[in-house]
Amino acid sequence: MISAVATTSVETSTPAARDGKSLLGWLRLLGWRVDIVHDDGQWFGTARRPGGSVGDLCVFRHGAGYRDVVSELYDGCLGSLALSAAA
Repeated sequence: MISAVATTSVETSTPAARDGKSLLGWLRLLGWRVDIVHDDGQWFGTARRPGGSVGDLCVFRHGAGYRDVVSELYDGCLGSLALSAAA
């Protein structure tokens, strides 16, 4: 069963949760819409950024933990932005 996670509602005081939250904040400031879900022990994330010179950008990642998928999405999104800027 897939359960959606509202990324803005993750409120813990652990350093890992704060790091994930700040990375998601940066992605949103850069114009990305991020969705993260938990299914069968895995976390799946999608980030979309509309427009740009090469059209919409989409990044899909997964990880064993919430922070893992946030970190993977962040790296993928920045890589996509670098590639689109070079085009």
